[in-house]
Amino acid sequence: MKQFKAQVKASGMYVETIVFANSIVEAQKILQAQFGASNVISIPTQIH
Repeated sequence: MKQFKAQVKASGMYVETIVFANSIVEAQKILQAQFGASNVISIPTQIH
């Protein structure tokens, strides 16, 4: 698995979070499921 970093909106604040996924598409889907599609601010970028 790879690490992906993205900016999301949580409780009215903009925060960076890290998710573990196999691809950018999978990371995006995980973030959308956790925070809601409208709260994912940036496209996930691989960091490791």
